[in-house]
Amino acid sequence: ALIERVSFLVNSIFGDIRLSIRKDKRFDAFQIAFPRFVSLFLAKTFPAILRKEIPDIPLEYAPPFLRAIVDDEGCVSTSQISITLKRRGQLESLRKLLVSLGFKKRWISDVKCRGPVHVLYIKGEGLMFYYNAIGLEHPQKKRDLEKEIERKVTKRKIKFSDQTKWEISKALDSPKTPKELSHIIGIEPYRIRLHLKHMLSEGYVNIVGRGKYNVPLWSRSKAYKSFKDRRKDSIMQLLKEYRLTTREISQKLGKSKATTITSLHEMEFAGCVLHIVKGKTYVWSRDENRRRGGKIPVPEGGY
Repeated sequence: ALIERVSFLVNSIFGDIRLSIRKDKRFDAFQIAFPRFVSLFLAKTFPAILRKEIPDIPLEYAPPFLRAIVDDEGCVSTSQISITLKRRGQLESLRKLLVSLGFKKRWISDVKCRGPVHVLYIKGEGLMFYYNAIGLEHPQKKRDLEKEIERKVTKRKIKFSDQTKWEISKALDSPKTPKELSHIIGIEPYRIRLHLKHMLSEGYVNIVGRGKYNVPLWSRSKAYKSFKDRRKDSIMQLLKEYRLTTREISQKLGKSKATTITSLHEMEFAGCVLHIVKGKTYVWSRDENRRRGGKIPVPEGGY
């Protein structure tokens, strides 16, 4: 429909001319080539726009404008996005536009001369900012940028939150893409993808198909069980033979004390465990052992 609309607008201005339309077989993308006299007409009619610099545009139109330029003239490579144009003034205008959208100057290089063309680079934290504030429509460039962001992020120590995993599992009542999960949960898509890969390695989720632009569709695995239930099962296993304090349980689970306390209180309300107070310390045991009056061995060193 968009191709037909463009053809209609061009023909309404220049008459019945033939447009060359090519489809990229690898992606769901089209390219339209205008006859040479159209580009010559535009160059003569709008010389300031096409030859020297980009005019001021309202900020609300800046993201789609920049997205279109990078989709066409940009390149995503290791640790950077490069925009290549012939006119230096156009790239200087783009640099000012990026700064006005909130990009820090250290994220954007000065305009570099590379023979007959000029290049502007977006690097560092600017990649993440560009992805969230502007984005890409070109499928391959979009995937390359997502991989580059994930590569940079995974160099840091990433904490995989159980709460986030639980929210993802809850949202996967039907197959969804990371972007759809991002809208539901309110977390950046790249963090969703990192959590999904971690959950895939743990057997919580599976890839069940491919959506638009070959994006993976994620769903719960057949062996799905909520994270809270898994944690409670682990606590019951720990309390099978010994009474343990809250601190000892959290250390054995490798979870925070606050998370452990929440699970223990939920289990106590459900009648699975109960506690006794030793000074200011809670000591937990399985409720079934307490009801039967069974003796629970005390760990070495006491409580």
